[in-house]
Amino acid sequence: MKHIYFTFAGLYCRIEGTAKQISYIDKCYRKSPFASHVVRMAPGAASATLHIQIVPQFKNDIDRFELKSNPERMDFTLQCTENVFFLFPIVEQVLRKIYYILFFKQEGFILHASAIVQNGKAYLFFGRSGAGKSTTVRLLKQEDPQIDIIADNNVFVRRQRDGFVVFPPAFLEWNLAGEMTYRHEKYPIHALFLLRRSPHHRIQKTSLVQEYGACYSQIQIPERSLSASEIARSKTNIFRFVASIHRHGLTGFLSVDLSKNIRSLLFKK
Repeated sequence: MKHIYFTFAGLYCRIEGTAKQISYIDKCYRKSPFASHVVRMAPGAASATLHIQIVPQFKNDIDRFELKSNPERMDFTLQCTENVFFLFPIVEQVLRKIYYILFFKQEGFILHASAIVQNGKAYLFFGRSGAGKSTTVRLLKQEDPQIDIIADNNVFVRRQRDGFVVFPPAFLEWNLAGEMTYRHEKYPIHALFLLRRSPHHRIQKTSLVQEYGACYSQIQIPERSLSASEIARSKTNIFRFVASIHRHGLTGFLSVDLSKNIRSLLFKK
């Protein structure tokens, strides 16, 4: 058996499989924007393990895969055929699942949001589906090419000693894939924006209770994969996150004029 490690946010997942499987996965990642997330060695113990196992019974069903999980031990087994053609996108999906669980176990969570970086600081935009998260970051990028779009669907947030930071996703996000900047680093979160559609433009401060309720509704805690104490800690971290970040409510019909107003608020001296 061969292996490689996938690394994201300082958390390592050991991927084990045949020489052919590991070579193919490695080759696919080397051709993607996420090549820096694949390494041959880990500095310490892996936080999770993914075993890729060939099942002879799947021989006549080349795109069949089954996943067996042990979240308590963070041990996962992906059963598949010898054919590696469909392997990479499935491994990508499984790694998403693994890191989704890992973040909640490791003082973090995943928020359904878009994010930009300006001058080393991250700004997050979230709201219900159709609120304009992708449109907002795209307009801001058009107004200022120095802005980097680092997330468009899932924002990986983690609590550290000096506060909450965001990690650009280590997985492809299709909506703004061609407009995003993929980096292997973290950014301190400076502000959080709650988006709502309205015929009138308005930017205002939001209350802690209002923002926490809206933020919590955009986070799906994998309760079946966590212990009771891990679930309680996750809820506490989400509250601390909202309480510690500059909060703004944004209502209006998204336009270039509104994006200019957002920029003046975000980046004013």
